[in-house]
Amino acid sequence: MLTLALADHTTLTAATVLMVWGLGYGAVPVTFQTWILDAASEDTEAATSLYVSAFKVNPGIRSLDGASAARTATRGRPWFDAVG
Repeated sequence: MLTLALADHTTLTAATVLMVWGLGYGAVPVTFQTWILDAASEDTEAATSLYVSAFKVNPGIRSLDGASAARTATRGRPWFDAVG
């Protein structure tokens, strides 16, 4: 993304940078799962459950943090409290 900000501002450059970023970002889960399964060559079911748990717990924690921040930011405003 830094390349997108620093490079010339043409459509071709933007499309190329975004495609490279998308391919790299899309490869992270596959690469991470392959790494975990290689590390746990004998107990792949446990490794898969830990992999899935790690990816499910993280968004839950971030959602809890966001809800807490929103609740704190709207404290004292009853019309926001009714929605949240």
